[in-house]
Amino acid sequence: SSTGYQWYSVKHRVLLVTLFVALFLSYPLGVIIGFFCGANEFRTTELNENVQSHNPLFDLQPRERFLFIFKNNMMVSFKCMLLGTFSFGICSLIYIFYNGFVLGYIIGEYANVLPANIIIRTTLPHSFEFLGIIIYGYVGFVLSGCLFTKRMIYNKFNLLFFIFFASMILLIAAIIESYVSIPE
Repeated sequence: SSTGYQWYSVKHRVLLVTLFVALFLSYPLGVIIGFFCGANEFRTTELNENVQSHNPLFDLQPRERFLFIFKNNMMVSFKCMLLGTFSFGICSLIYIFYNGFVLGYIIGEYANVLPANIIIRTTLPHSFEFLGIIIYGYVGFVLSGCLFTKRMIYNKFNLLFFIFFASMILLIAAIIESYVSIPE
C-alpha cells in the first residue's frame, strides 16, 4: 500500500498514535517531576563545589565533544528501541520518562546555585534531541508489534525513514550542543 500500513484498522492506528503521544508526554512529565525532586534537595554547599569543579566534557575540542555527545545520544536511542522491541513499548516509555526525570532532577538541583539564564542557555538550544529518542522508542514499539503479532505495521522503508529522521535530529542536536550550548 502507498501509506505503508499493513493493518488498516482504525483501532490499530489509534493505538499507534496513542503510544506516540504517551512516549512524547513521558519525557516532559519526567523532567517536571525530576525538577521538583531535585529542587527540593537542599545541598547547595555541595552543589557549589560541584559547579566549580571541572567537567571533562568541557576540556574536549568541539569536534571531539560533538562525537562524544552524538555517540552517547545514539546509544541511548538504540537502548530505547531495543527495550521497546522486547516489551511491547512499555520499557521505552519507562526509559524515556527516566531520562526526562534525570534531566529534570539535575536542572532542579542546579537551579539552587545557577541563574536561570545559564541553565536555559546550556539546555534549551538542543532540547529537541528528545524527539529523536522518542522516535527510536516508537520504532521499538512498532518492531515489538511485528515480533509479537507476526504482522508488519509499517513497511521496512518507513521504519528505515523513521530511524534516519531520528538520527538526523540527534546529529543536529549534537552539533548545536557541542558548538552553541557548551561555551568555549
